[in-house]
Amino acid sequence: MAATVAVAMLLLLSQTLLSGRARTISEMVAPCVTTSLALLLGAVSVVVSRGAERRWRLLMCLQLLGFFVGAVIWVTYRRLDLGEGRSPDLVDLAYLMGPVVTVLSLLCIPASPPGREAGPRAPPAAGSRLVRDAVVALDSLLIVGSMLLIAWVTILDTVTSSGAGGLRLLLAIAHPLSGTMVVVVLLLLITYRRIHNGRMLVLLAIGLLAATASQSTLVYLAVVGPLEVGRAAFAWLSLAIAPLALALATLVPGPPPGRPGRTRSSRPQGDTWWVHVYLPYLPLGVAAGLDLAIALREGGLRGVTLYLSFLLPVLVTLRQMVTLAQNSRLVARLRAFSQRLEHQAMHDSLTGLPNRALFGDRITEAVEDHRERGRPLVLLFCDLDEFKAVNDTLGHAAGDDLLRAVAGRLRAAVRAHDLTARLGGDEFAVLIEDAGEDPRHTGDGARRRVLEAMAPPFHVGGQRRHVHVSVGLAYADGRSPARSAEELLHRADQAMYAAKDRTRRARLDRSDGQRGSLRDHEMRRHG
Repeated sequence: MAATVAVAMLLLLSQTLLSGRARTISEMVAPCVTTSLALLLGAVSVVVSRGAERRWRLLMCLQLLGFFVGAVIWVTYRRLDLGEGRSPDLVDLAYLMGPVVTVLSLLCIPASPPGREAGPRAPPAAGSRLVRDAVVALDSLLIVGSMLLIAWVTILDTVTSSGAGGLRLLLAIAHPLSGTMVVVVLLLLITYRRIHNGRMLVLLAIGLLAATASQSTLVYLAVVGPLEVGRAAFAWLSLAIAPLALALATLVPGPPPGRPGRTRSSRPQGDTWWVHVYLPYLPLGVAAGLDLAIALREGGLRGVTLYLSFLLPVLVTLRQMVTLAQNSRLVARLRAFSQRLEHQAMHDSLTGLPNRALFGDRITEAVEDHRERGRPLVLLFCDLDEFKAVNDTLGHAAGDDLLRAVAGRLRAAVRAHDLTARLGGDEFAVLIEDAGEDPRHTGDGARRRVLEAMAPPFHVGGQRRHVHVSVGLAYADGRSPARSAEELLHRADQAMYAAKDRTRRARLDRSDGQRGSLRDHEMRRHG
């Protein structure tokens, strides 16, 4: 970059300090010197590069060779003559071969295609392939149409109305169109493929834009009047800078081995996303500015300018319609994803039941409604008595199977609109908000159904296991109001432990009774 700026300053200085024959000689010789240096630098880059990095550099060297041949032929034909004339046909052909090779070189630059570290302008993954192809086609047409309008307004309109014909007219049209084609490919490449080497991309853009501006300026000067070397200072300056900038671009190192698509000069996506988003609209803005200038100067638009100016808003409208459809689809997907995340955050992943967070919100709302309107509530607190034994003897997988089976039986034992939740571990709860006129009868019935549902043995770990459930029952009604959700939970928890104690005592009593019966039986046998 610094070398390009230095050469530009040197050439500008020569234009300022030199005059007459010396200035003309410098304008004639400068392209030969810079193209020779550029060709040498390009050859060095080809030698030191490998694989795909070498391929595009080799093609770019062919472009630099075209620049060099064109410059040499120009000087040879002119023989440093200061008279008037135009560029010979061989020079035109040499320069026209360059854009074709340049396009091939640009297409060979290693980059991340859409969908693999692609920029935000890449076709979105949502939607059908037809929609994605339509997005690419509309954006491409928008860029092509904008560049054609710019080329028509700046040069092609003048060329076609100049009265030139035959090969001269074809060459005069071919130069701007070929340069426009290169710029279009460059814009599409930046838009739809992530090139991570920013310095290389900037130098390529400078070189290609300078080459296009130079050739278009020379064509314009040749059409509007005799082409005098002294009148084409800007064109020769651009023509001298272009090959050097392209050569410097080939010298920018590619990504290190094993890390394709990444270089030290890569910037985070967050710093450059706007370039990829708004770049396709840059030529549209330039075209709109040119249209406005023509309309103000000539009182309106006519001919090809009018047709292209009508086409571009149509393309923009179609593109925005597709964007709205994509955004609507994206919003729907985000809403569904948000709902799925909310469901996952509020439900137990093992059993699918509401978790402690959702249960806490619901019971808090229910208690508030109970306090304000006197609506009765029933809360069942359930705990598995033999869960640890199953987990220890049969393994955690069997324990998970048991929890899922318990959750299914609990859900089937209560009404569909009652809230059944897993609070954690082997603890479950059932909140009955519609307890009716007799909440105690409703609660007793729910507890009975839960105990009946848990009575059959469970098939876990290839075995049949009986698992007892201790159920604690708490009410919030007119006789026993609840001031808070914590108070109601505390009541249910105490009732559950009381039920667990009763079950334990009953088992002990049965065990003592069985031992006593066994003693009596033995005594009778030996008495």
